[in-house]
Amino acid sequence: MNSLHSIRMYGLVLALFAAAFTWGCGEDTQEEQVAVLAAGTMFTVTLDQPLSTRLEEEGDEFEATLAKAVVVAGDEALVAGTKLRGEVAASRSGDEEGGPLLTIAFQGIVDGAGETHRIETSPIAIDASHAPALDDEMPSGSVLDENDPMVTDPVEPRTEDPMADPLTGSPMVEEIELPAGHELRVQIARPLEMVVANFARPGTSRSNY
Repeated sequence: MNSLHSIRMYGLVLALFAAAFTWGCGEDTQEEQVAVLAAGTMFTVTLDQPLSTRLEEEGDEFEATLAKAVVVAGDEALVAGTKLRGEVAASRSGDEEGGPLLTIAFQGIVDGAGETHRIETSPIAIDASHAPALDDEMPSGSVLDENDPMVTDPVEPRTEDPMADPLTGSPMVEEIELPAGHELRVQIARPLEMVVANFARPGTSRSNY
């Protein structure tokens, strides 16, 4: 009788152990679900702060917010509101040779815990021909290379403007000014592997990358 009872108790302990192990494995699998953002993946962000060639210098950092969720294989890999950290790669005023130029790139993405992970994106260069018009409600970001998939239509030349360049008819822009809320199209330059659970909610940056 005692032997039968011992066998039953042993079987019960094994069953409980197996159930706990299975539950733990399932939890780990869910937490470690990995998504890969392929090189060339594009998404839209909005600037959290204004940027200009008048104030920004090479190396200055800034932040932006993901405007729409990034979906991979039908699932949201990055939720709207995710923060990205960028850096000014070049800043040149209009009174310098070549005219005004602002080049930026994003180098960090912030997870739900506030940790910043390194990313690599294609640089976005904005010159006078792609500068947002002052009366644009929501100007778009653009790049210099016309063959780049991120390029957008430049501002139409204002030939009637007495301040326009007599050779090109384009408005003479002394500085590049991007207001807070300015939309930019960002392109991933290298594949980004990420744990989906870490980006299930937006986070606030609290560390340097």
